[in-house]
Amino acid sequence: FVMSRTLQEKCASCVSSKGNKLEWINTNIYKRLRAKKAELQRRKSRYAKSQNCKVVNEILRHGNIIKTENVSVKGWQKMFGKQISAKSPSFFQSELSRKAESAGGKFQPVFYSENSPITNSFEW
Repeated sequence: FVMSRTLQEKCASCVSSKGNKLEWINTNIYKRLRAKKAELQRRKSRYAKSQNCKVVNEILRHGNIIKTENVSVKGWQKMFGKQISAKSPSFFQSELSRKAESAGGKFQPVFYSENSPITNSFEW
């Protein structure tokens, strides 16, 4: 939002026309803001990745046979929206399976059913 406002405020006439297409001429302030935003996004994603790797390593210290519930990331996105992108659950699961299998263990996604239709009891 700040970047687009900066672009419009500082240079209302900074639009060049190439044929029929209008194109913004990026100011130096805008370029600086764009670079700063890119750096912040890079640091944020790197931090999330390092935190996920720490948790994966902590889980693998307790054992290398991992059973996980088969969950839909799209379902989480519906509940939590953009917040889920900061946690990157797909990366977490893929990293967990990769490290478990490279350590000689297993990664088993299982279908979770709270009440089994056959026994009508909780089961994994």
